[in-house]
Amino acid sequence: GIIGLGSIGSKVALSLARSGVRRFLLVDDDLLLPENICRNELSWAGVGIHKAEAVREALSLVAPDLEIGVRIHRVADQESAVAAAAALKDLAACDLLVDATANAEVFLRLAAVARMAKRPLCWGEVFAGGLGGLIARARPGIDPNPVAVRNAILSYLETQPPAPYRQAGGYDIE
Repeated sequence: GIIGLGSIGSKVALSLARSGVRRFLLVDDDLLLPENICRNELSWAGVGIHKAEAVREALSLVAPDLEIGVRIHRVADQESAVAAAAALKDLAACDLLVDATANAEVFLRLAAVARMAKRPLCWGEVFAGGLGGLIARARPGIDPNPVAVRNAILSYLETQPPAPYRQAGGYDIE
């Protein structure tokens, strides 16, 4: 299950398909905009299409035998309880969860799903301005829970000099 199909999620999805993964659940509600092309694995052919649908098309070009589920859904938004529960249930059935949203609220929901379903969770974030980032993982029964891992990373980063990305503008728009 890959949540967030922007700069990180689109690349992860295609890399996994090229590595032999054959089942995907893609979750995102965002459209691919022209200004996203510089960061996304997708091409101009996907502009104006939901990123999850566009990534599904790109994956089918890598390997036509893939099983690809798509949910046009924003995790941790003001969605209906029924839609949220269905999406989280589908994610709990995945063998691996990848949070590529860089959104703390999404991370917390996925961490809860991963912990409850005993699934590994990987997450990544490119810092604003593209000046660095992080990637981490938490495997059930091997690593601390995802929230503890994230807290340790954030605590360590607080001991470091301020990063240049803190002065850069974010990617989010209203």
